[in-house]
Amino acid sequence: MTTVVLAGQFVDFSGYAWAGRAYAKLFKERFDNVLFYDRSVEGKTQNMSKDQIFEFKKSLKIEDIEFCTSKDLEGLKGEVYYFECFMPSINVSLATLGHPHSTFILNSNKNINLKKISLIAWESNKVGNFFLKGLRDYEFDHIIFHTSEHIKELEDQISISCSHNHYPVMELFHPPKKEKRDDEVFRIFSFNDFQPRKGWNTLLSAYYSTFHNHDDVVLRIKTHGNVGDIQQKIMLIKEKNVNINLVKNDKGVYKALKEYPKCKIELDTNFLSEEEIDSYYSNFDLFACTTKGEGFGLTIAQAGLSGLPILCPEKGGHRYFVPDISYTPETFTSAISTGLPIQFYTGKTMHLYECDFLSTKSELKKAYNDWKKDTLFQKGIQTRKFMENKLSTENCFKNILKIMEELK
Repeated sequence: MTTVVLAGQFVDFSGYAWAGRAYAKLFKERFDNVLFYDRSVEGKTQNMSKDQIFEFKKSLKIEDIEFCTSKDLEGLKGEVYYFECFMPSINVSLATLGHPHSTFILNSNKNINLKKISLIAWESNKVGNFFLKGLRDYEFDHIIFHTSEHIKELEDQISISCSHNHYPVMELFHPPKKEKRDDEVFRIFSFNDFQPRKGWNTLLSAYYSTFHNHDDVVLRIKTHGNVGDIQQKIMLIKEKNVNINLVKNDKGVYKALKEYPKCKIELDTNFLSEEEIDSYYSNFDLFACTTKGEGFGLTIAQAGLSGLPILCPEKGGHRYFVPDISYTPETFTSAISTGLPIQFYTGKTMHLYECDFLSTKSELKKAYNDWKKDTLFQKGIQTRKFMENKLSTENCFKNILKIMEELK
């Protein structure tokens, strides 16, 4: 008998938790015997009653997923494939602090033939030593990265067989058909964590510079965190994109007047349910993201599947599923920047990609001109068709079956 065990952060709100839920839906529908082992860390369901937990899981679209216990793992027999969809930090903390890991239970079960597969999104060309320790301590047999970016270099470093397979975004994400908006405003959307790796400084600087004199352009930033802190960071960038005009008064004395950008920014830090995310993207004309590196790029995928044309870096994991008709600023190799956790981003040769400022401006302007010419909407339709094919759930499943067969 073959059993599949999927461990993940099923009731958290991270990108990895979304991936875990998507895999959970895929596995439940396509495998006869599958167990779901929850290793969520955010404590969302603590002190909830069974009814409350059910309603919470329902809001996450996994009300039909039941979680197993350690005893269920102890009683397994036969062939067992253990898949783990976790942020590397969880494995790291367990490995370094000596806490028990779910594979310990399976390793001690002498009645099974166990194969362990890690499902990982990783951004840079190398992984940190802490991440390596987790993978090696728990003796994984295979690693599935969510894109093909850097995979040969990563495999050489990790010394564990690697492959790539996108995760099944469309198991959970069901956007409505994009309708053309009748609006006199060019609406740009960016949806990401407000942290250094996401490249906000480049995007905001290029946005303010490109559309300084435009009152018909709006950028909506969808993120989370302390509103005041984020607003302050945005204002600092805005202040660097102010024009200084010298104006002579009636006494012949020149006075410096600041001319702030006319283009607008909307900040949204409100919580969105999965149902709200499905339709949120449809209110915009362009999705823009100048991230320095993506191990997949969930919001880029969601935007394209919603019918939005994409502006994103020319290099990075996301290019696996982003069509060539997209707006792709040139990039240069960038050292790991400050503000990122050093235990994961270390090493003399580790790098990310950074969007060139002038190229980002140029691509923003191209998108705006296409919007003015009324050709941008069609690009969004083409983007959606391309991504639906590239991110096919069936292709994802076939790749998983192939890897399982090779590990026998």
